[in-house]
Amino acid sequence: MTDQLTDFVQSGHSTRREAAEARQRAALARLTWETAVDQLVRVGFVKLLRDDGTIERAEVLPLLDQLAEAVTPGGEYTSGGGLGSKPPADLTALSLLAEISTEVRRCCAGHDHPHPAELGPHVDRWAAHAEQWQHDAPEYVCWAAAVANDWVRRARQILDPPRRYTLRGRACPVCRATAVHTWSEDEGDFVRRPALAIDSDRTEVVCGACAQRWPLGAWTALAAKSTPDSESDEDHSLVVTEGIDA
Repeated sequence: MTDQLTDFVQSGHSTRREAAEARQRAALARLTWETAVDQLVRVGFVKLLRDDGTIERAEVLPLLDQLAEAVTPGGEYTSGGGLGSKPPADLTALSLLAEISTEVRRCCAGHDHPHPAELGPHVDRWAAHAEQWQHDAPEYVCWAAAVANDWVRRARQILDPPRRYTLRGRACPVCRATAVHTWSEDEGDFVRRPALAIDSDRTEVVCGACAQRWPLGAWTALAAKSTPDSESDEDHSLVVTEGIDA
């Protein structure tokens, strides 16, 4: 009887401890969720360091607005003063916006609160559930926090992609491409760049033509496998050059 009573007491302590830990996780997740949504829907601020050493505070658009601008860019002027080619719509940004819209509207379907037509206000309404669901649906709050945080990460990667370093003078061993045309913000037009580049964010070599990737350990093998383009007059040694839009 004593052993059974001890087991019952220990079980009660364990249950209360697990419940307390779950509440703590939900509280932290709610904070993460709300912080991520703030970055998606609210104006942000950055500090700009001027050449004279002064620091200015500037506003930046919410991430959702920046993604929308990336999807529907306008014409830009080239450095020569003429109107350049229209930059391509960013399909990655469009895909992310569609994913966010689908998930938020699915979650809020059937709720009696307003359903704004614009995505930003709707995402804001979605996050407004955080306080109540922290207690009623803690598992969902933890999931929503992870999802919203991932949306912010992916949005920033789209808007400010990691620097890449091009591998000049060799053809892709898969598709044989040696160069690709990519949009350049500096030139306001498409420019020709080497097809192979090092993705420093994922530590991989990537082909801009066929999207084939190789891990870090395959860089040496890539240099051995890739062969020079016989029609090119460039130096065919495998040279790493700095680039952004590869």
